[in-house]
Amino acid sequence: MGRSVLDRLDLGFFSAASPDEYVKKATAVAQDTTALAKLRATIRERMRNSVICNAKAQAQAVEDAYRNMWHQWCSES
Repeated sequence: MGRSVLDRLDLGFFSAASPDEYVKKATAVAQDTTALAKLRATIRERMRNSVICNAKAQAQAVEDAYRNMWHQWCSES
């Protein structure tokens, strides 16, 4: 779930496969104060403009997924 949110905000590089990787990434970001300031300045707008906060787009995506699953099930029957 977390990776999905990060991807939707174009922040997938924050995803880590292990605790050690997480610490390395967090440390690198914390040390780059310019990048951190930019992230802080843009994160709310990223969220606001993402599909996460767009109920209509989210509903359409779920409906499309159900429709695709139904078509796949019908073609296999």
